[in-house]
Amino acid sequence: MIQVQNIFQIPVYSVFINTINLEELKNYCFKQQKQDSGRIISNRGGYQSNDVNLKNKVLKPLIKEIEQHSLNFARPIVNEEPQKISNLWININSQNNTNIAHNHPDADISGVFYINTPKDCGNIVFKHPAFDLLSYYNTNQKISNWTTYNSSEWELEANEGIMYLFPSWLNHYVLPNNNKKEERISMSFNTKC
Repeated sequence: MIQVQNIFQIPVYSVFINTINLEELKNYCFKQQKQDSGRIISNRGGYQSNDVNLKNKVLKPLIKEIEQHSLNFARPIVNEEPQKISNLWININSQNNTNIAHNHPDADISGVFYINTPKDCGNIVFKHPAFDLLSYYNTNQKISNWTTYNSSEWELEANEGIMYLFPSWLNHYVLPNNNKKEERISMSFNTKC
């Protein structure tokens, strides 16, 4: 009997949320940018806010979605305890702005929700935990089809209304925004039980 088992899997959860007022969130982000000078952590160029006030009424619908989907995602990989949002921040990236590879310590689940995604605004890329090993191994292989089994990185599209959730330990980065006129706007967050 031949059997293939997927023994070490890394899940990334994706959901399109159409119940959030993106225009209202966009206006909130620009208002915060004017009031908060922001910080530099993984961002290279662009604006990253400090953690925002989670009690702001504009954020309530999004926080509700984040916590519900984080609970669904965490059940098979963490536990069945409710996931609570611990922090949330704004990312506004103009042309050539990017985020370098990083992870999110002291959290169970991390994620991003896309608010404004013009053409060529830069996707999110996840790095395999065995990135160095796979990169070395793949230089000597003739791979005909890149899949989640043999890739050292995996790219997912930035689209308005999409939320991605992933284990907080998973390294990821954001490709540069190549759009000359519009910003990529997103909110990133962490949850824990």
